[in-house]
Amino acid sequence: MLGVGAQFAALIRILAEYLRLRRLPGHPLSLAQADLWIEGALMTTVLLAAATFPAFFGRYRLSLAVAVATIVILLLFKAYLVATGRLPGWW
Repeated sequence: MLGVGAQFAALIRILAEYLRLRRLPGHPLSLAQADLWIEGALMTTVLLAAATFPAFFGRYRLSLAVAVATIVILLLFKAYLVATGRLPGWW
């Protein structure tokens, strides 16, 4: 269940970052720029559901494996975005 909590925290972090960037004065965030956060939120939501269902049925090891895989996938996604120049800066 700790893994599901970590995934939920990652989802909240992604959505909070989008809302923070949208409210910056002088630099409104367009939908084309927000697609990075939308992609990350969709990936996290799908993998969160994939980890929640096994936990509901008592398969906690499978749930934890999906949660760890989610964090690794999100880190690889961010590294890919930085490497391709779609996301400025590093971590």
